[in-house]
Amino acid sequence: MTDLENNLRKILYEKNVKIIPENIKEGIDIFGIEGIIPSDITTFEDYKNCMIIANSITDNINPEKILSEATYSYTEGEDFTNIAPIDTGVPQSDLVNGYTLFATVKPTDWTRNYGLFGYHGGNNQGILFQYNSDKLEYGFVYQGIIKMPLTDVPVGEFTLLTFKYYRDPSLDISRFDVYINGILKYTLNNVGTLRPLNNVILGNSLNGSSYRQFHGIIDNFYVFDSSLEDVEIIKINNYLLEHIKEV
Repeated sequence: MTDLENNLRKILYEKNVKIIPENIKEGIDIFGIEGIIPSDITTFEDYKNCMIIANSITDNINPEKILSEATYSYTEGEDFTNIAPIDTGVPQSDLVNGYTLFATVKPTDWTRNYGLFGYHGGNNQGILFQYNSDKLEYGFVYQGIIKMPLTDVPVGEFTLLTFKYYRDPSLDISRFDVYINGILKYTLNNVGTLRPLNNVILGNSLNGSSYRQFHGIIDNFYVFDSSLEDVEIIKINNYLLEHIKEV
């Protein structure tokens, strides 16, 4: 069984989503795969045909092609402890209607307000991902914030992080999804609207301040100015996980 099928099985199992296989193509949405729920499908094994069909649907998704179309990419794999943060040139104003970010990181310590990416300031503006008070914080300043334990991104180990911001202004819906090593681990609804501030920076979270500079290696950093479909994210995560040891 492929990693994709395993991931989809896990998502379905955790969300208790039950699917009629012939309707699966019409049901790709919020979990990557979801559809009509029949009362007679109750066991984990009943998902088998669904997974086979799902795998065939995603066969045409080429993760390398999607990554090549990123708004910004950084694949140097350098240690940011001793280099200046990078201005990606991506205006946060381009991300207000949704975005997706990928990053492979290996922190050397979490002892100060180190920031992996973002740019934030006063007046509730900006995006951040940083260490703060023995937690990792991701989100919009003074709005939707997900707090994660340091064990999610352990010191001295490579971790693949994926951040998705989904927004549908017509329905007043907004949501953060955070994947850790390819597994959807955090979801936060009603996170508000991004109030943009300057460009996204890499290796910091605040105005290039040395106090916030990330200590450790960053690689496979990709920014998309849209919220990718969950099946695309799963495919890309599996691809990046296969290449994580090459860093």
